[in-house]
Amino acid sequence: MKKASTDLFDLIKSMNMQEKRYFKLFASKQSGTKNYILIYDAIAKQNTYDEQAIKKQFSSHRFIIQFARAKNYLYSLIINSLVAFHSDDNIENSLLNNMQQISILVDKGLLKQAHKLLLVSKRIAEEYEHFEILLKLIEKERSLVFRLYYKNDSILKLQSISSEIEDVLIKIKLSNEYREIWQLNTAYSQNLGGIRSNIDRENFLKKIINPEKRISPKDNDFVNSSVRIKVYYHQSCGVYYEILNDYNKSLVHRIESVKILEENKKVIEDNARAYFICLQNSIMILMALYHFEEALRYIEKAKNAFREYQGISSEEYRSIYVYETDYYVQTGKFEIGYEMIKVINNDIESVEISQRDKAFIYFNFSIICLGVENYDEGLYFLNKVLNETMNYLDSETYSVALLLNIIFHYELKNNRLIDYLVSNTYRQLLKRKSLHNVEKAFLNFIRKKLPKVTNNIELKHSFEVLKTELEKMTKNQNDKRILQQFDFISWLESKVTDNSFSDILDRKKI
Repeated sequence: MKKASTDLFDLIKSMNMQEKRYFKLFASKQSGTKNYILIYDAIAKQNTYDEQAIKKQFSSHRFIIQFARAKNYLYSLIINSLVAFHSDDNIENSLLNNMQQISILVDKGLLKQAHKLLLVSKRIAEEYEHFEILLKLIEKERSLVFRLYYKNDSILKLQSISSEIEDVLIKIKLSNEYREIWQLNTAYSQNLGGIRSNIDRENFLKKIINPEKRISPKDNDFVNSSVRIKVYYHQSCGVYYEILNDYNKSLVHRIESVKILEENKKVIEDNARAYFICLQNSIMILMALYHFEEALRYIEKAKNAFREYQGISSEEYRSIYVYETDYYVQTGKFEIGYEMIKVINNDIESVEISQRDKAFIYFNFSIICLGVENYDEGLYFLNKVLNETMNYLDSETYSVALLLNIIFHYELKNNRLIDYLVSNTYRQLLKRKSLHNVEKAFLNFIRKKLPKVTNNIELKHSFEVLKTELEKMTKNQNDKRILQQFDFISWLESKVTDNSFSDILDRKKI
């Protein structure tokens, strides 16, 4: 049997309260019977889509015979209501509305009125850097000018318009080029975790694009370009240097993109999401460089952006929890982080957020619980990572999660499980063709060396040997990336010195 499409269900569940209220008002103005409202209400009440339950509920209604048609009609009606609801809530929609009005005025022969509205729309499109729309407006203007003006005036204006078109086309070309570089390099960076040898890494690095070789910031085209182009350029440079592990250079570009946007508030007002993403990228690099207090300041900036501007979804806002919980992990502020777990967990369980973000939040929860020595709760969150969200983790984080699973069972003294877990972890990691040195060393320690330990002195010595072995691996980029996911070295030091994990981290970050 063909599986029922969940498109309508997903669309309804994506709507906020204001959109739902507007839809009811919008639908009430439609002519004819309102059977689709019954379907809408029934689907809105479901937590997971169950088409058979809907059909059973309305089995006595005639529309159920053509249920697929009724669903399609309802889907189109909801889309139309959303278009109407959002028609003026951002600059792009407002400009598209204006273009439609200009076309209507032209069709009515009201050319001067059309030209007046067109000039206003051009100014707005230029001010907010909507170059694709600006190009269409200029093309409309060329047609209008030809009909409105005569002789020399027409020639001069048409020449001016041709010059405008050339200028806008350059900006569109640059914008598309640097947006593509940013997106491609970002996509490449997300695959970096799967690289498990230096040869693979060298081949991979040949694919990424150096934006600085495409254009110089001193080039006239760049200097005279737009805010968006400059942001795309600095973001693409930021991710390029991040891939090369040159976090200091990456940070310069990440921070510059935020600065450019903050100096151009109108661009933020029109596209707050781009500002939010730039803040997120800056937070990530600040954390990698251990600039924790500055990272916390940027986290607050991101929260304020959500409160101040439209266009940042609730799901995107809650992605900040990934960085906030990582802040508690990296700084060893486990007690404060533990107090926040219930608050954050209640929030992410009550609203839709991306499974990837949820996976990283649970991952950080587990480490926070490890830090406060609440091993049962930590294992609970780690199991959620491994059983519910593992497909959304990058290769390195998944690898660390498997190793953490062994650590939790070691701390809980579940010794009978350890051998099985080590064997299972070996199998899981070998599916990726090879093991990182960190993975080999840790698993070898648990499997071969730990069982030979007979007293506490020997145990501390074994931990010290493993710690020294891992410290040597920090020079290898592939191993370093693993060690950045979880500070195995500090955890081992806590075992050697009998200090808490949080105390070791606290001293380390001073």
